[in-house]
Amino acid sequence: MPSPELQASLREHFTDPQIMELTYAMGSFIGFSKQLIMLGLEPEHMPVLHTPVPGSN
Repeated sequence: MPSPELQASLREHFTDPQIMELTYAMGSFIGFSKQLIMLGLEPEHMPVLHTPVPGSN
């Protein structure tokens, strides 16, 4: 959940439907990028940061 300060800042510039659309767009972009990475389809010229998951070997 975003902090009350962040929510107030967003509402200064965007309506609630616009905030929802931005949130959906960001979530979709992140999800699609994860799918491309898992399928090995990321661009070769794009640096990829691999972050280990705690507890995995």
